[in-house]
Amino acid sequence: MIYFDELSAAKGMEESQSFKNGYTKTDLFMYTKYLKYKKAIESGVDYENITENQLRSYNAAVECELRAFCERACLDFNYTTKYQDIDFALEYSCKYKLKLPRPLPITQREWNSIMSVSNENYRKMLFIMLVDAKYYKYFSTSVENNRQIDTDTVFYIRMTRSEIQKAAKVRYANQSEKDFFLGCINRKGLFDISDSELCSWYIKFVDIMDEDVIEYITDYDHLDLYYEKLSGSRIGKCEYCGKLFKQSKTKPSDYCYIHRGYKKNAIRIAKCIDCGCDFETASNDQNKVRCSNCQKIYRKRYKHELYLKRKQN
Repeated sequence: MIYFDELSAAKGMEESQSFKNGYTKTDLFMYTKYLKYKKAIESGVDYENITENQLRSYNAAVECELRAFCERACLDFNYTTKYQDIDFALEYSCKYKLKLPRPLPITQREWNSIMSVSNENYRKMLFIMLVDAKYYKYFSTSVENNRQIDTDTVFYIRMTRSEIQKAAKVRYANQSEKDFFLGCINRKGLFDISDSELCSWYIKFVDIMDEDVIEYITDYDHLDLYYEKLSGSRIGKCEYCGKLFKQSKTKPSDYCYIHRGYKKNAIRIAKCIDCGCDFETASNDQNKVRCSNCQKIYRKRYKHELYLKRKQN
């Protein structure tokens, strides 16, 4: 799974007290970088220019928080068998920073190159490849990376073909259309494959001058909507959350579907029966007796106990 905006993904994990895709080393590494990001911001450190030694100084405090999070998020988490994963995450989070949703420019020249391809599915795929390749060169997460972008820079693509297709929301008419994609954009001179053993993909139409910018990518969860917006479709940007959304055919809106016409119910303050903390709930909800964190822990424990009972029977 590719995350351009690791900050939002990690915040979601923190709020839900669970891993996005179950326990994986990738999500563990991302959450470790997020905890160090928070430490740096709280300490008033310039995260953009943070050093490896500064990140390493947070290891002791972050290790305790990381272990506690894993124990809450995974009922079967065993530090004795997983300590190497945590050690790896702590070590490499000193060398790499959290990926933040920085604005990525798209120029008219790049858009013209994409539009030179006649097949719309191929154009959508090319647009995602452009964003992927530019993001990793423009916003390197390496702490010690000081390389400048020039005419010799190679813009490699990190995403797999299936990830590109999923992000572009492309559905091919048949298998032959899918197979013809790489050959088509290669003949246009927009794409090539390196001669190395890894056979890495890279694109050849990045405009490093960044002149005549027509769009800045900030909502990395809806890259397909940026393509539609540049193609002339009615796409809005929510004034509340900043996310893109499709406008209705009749009346345009200033808010996405989640925040459109939202009215908060009257609330009451209740006390959690597990941790004793106060929490807010709807005034007409008399069944909620636990705060959100304790409720998630309770549900996981309940499901685990139910699983063990069924297994015994």
